[in-house]
Amino acid sequence: MIRWAAVLRCGSHGVREDRQALARHHLNLLDKRHWELTTPSRALPVVEVLIRSGVLMDRLEKSSTKPLANLTPSMTKKERGLVQKLSRMLHQTSPPTARHVSRNAMEVDEAVRAAYSSACATGACTLDVVVDLAFVRHLRFPSSALMLLELVESRCMKVCWTRGKPCLSKEVLDSICDLFAEHEQSLDFRATWWLLSLLGGGTQASDSPITLSAGKRLFRLCVRRIHYLLPDLPLEDLLLAYVQLARIEGYEKPFIVLGEIERLALATSSDEYTAVSTNVLLRFMTMPFAMRHTDLNLRLCAGWSAASRITEFTQEECLAAFAIVAALHEGFSAESAAAVAALRDWETLHDALFAQVFFVAHEMTAADCFRILDQSELINISGWGITVPQMLLEKLKKRIVSECMHYAMDECRVPEAAELLLRVALALQALMQRYTVLPSNAADEHAVAECILLLERCITAFPPHG
Repeated sequence: MIRWAAVLRCGSHGVREDRQALARHHLNLLDKRHWELTTPSRALPVVEVLIRSGVLMDRLEKSSTKPLANLTPSMTKKERGLVQKLSRMLHQTSPPTARHVSRNAMEVDEAVRAAYSSACATGACTLDVVVDLAFVRHLRFPSSALMLLELVESRCMKVCWTRGKPCLSKEVLDSICDLFAEHEQSLDFRATWWLLSLLGGGTQASDSPITLSAGKRLFRLCVRRIHYLLPDLPLEDLLLAYVQLARIEGYEKPFIVLGEIERLALATSSDEYTAVSTNVLLRFMTMPFAMRHTDLNLRLCAGWSAASRITEFTQEECLAAFAIVAALHEGFSAESAAAVAALRDWETLHDALFAQVFFVAHEMTAADCFRILDQSELINISGWGITVPQMLLEKLKKRIVSECMHYAMDECRVPEAAELLLRVALALQALMQRYTVLPSNAADEHAVAECILLLERCITAFPPHG
């Protein structure tokens, strides 16, 4: 019989009460669904909720799956699949056996470690082994499996596979998951975060993608591990985990883990965010959750100037920061902003941001420049008494016109780029006609109209299929 237990681990960092409340909620759910193993149709939907949400079930005995397994003849196909998932989660897919450490097994780990060390030292290595299911099953340490995955992914290392580059198939990944599950406590946050990145958060190599079906079990293991680590994670790691889990596509969202991080983010004081790196902070602030909770972004934005962050913004960070600031102008009055920081401080922050955007504007595309111009309109009409400097606006406008003209004269043109620039030029023309950002200027209006005409001619000159 499955024991009644606290569904979530209680921890520190002010989430104990939330976790206990959530545990009570799930126990109430068990009450309502009549947790009886003699009626799997009632019990298994509860298990499905817990598994899909990535919730950890404390004190759930491995032997608990045996009574369920005995009832499989009376279950539907979906229920039988769910029992198998639960069994794998409790490492009961096969009876535990002592692993015989042979010389070959030791050589497998040593081969991977030697190749990884060489790649880290020189940027290149050669592996003269066949990395298949049998090879992976001989790995004894999770660190070796992580090294092997990084060598296969190999974005920063030049790896020569003399016997063919391995394929990260479902069977291979399942074997690696078995090793990780056996030594789950050895997986720290950085390793877990990197595994999530490999599954689809931005570091996955295009020539050796991990399919969704192959990566599903590894994803759930990572979610379970992050959920376990949550109470002890520093704020920056919490935000990193949130961004990675919220952005990854193709897998079921772990809504309970994401909800816990959201509550922590809202409850954390602004001072604690000053220790978070600029890149991580801006990535979090541009997430839909943060953009919805504009009061949170208002507090965090007020701390930029104090932390001297703005002078270090890159081009991408400037684009993100400008979008955040424009959203604040759209959602808050000057009085609301003054309640968080003095208006003089807001003016200083805006001046620093405008100067940094001016400094990196030469790196921006025409589309990027228009984004800034479009968002400048929100700032100018917001009533905060802050306007975007005309010098910056003129520089952005000239860059758009210059890029459009240069492309129209270029012999190596493609339809997609021409259509994108035409949309930018038409949007700029409409913005200029509103006079909220750029003043009336006949010469500029003529230049933009000429850009539109040239780009339209370019598009009509392309063959029907590009």
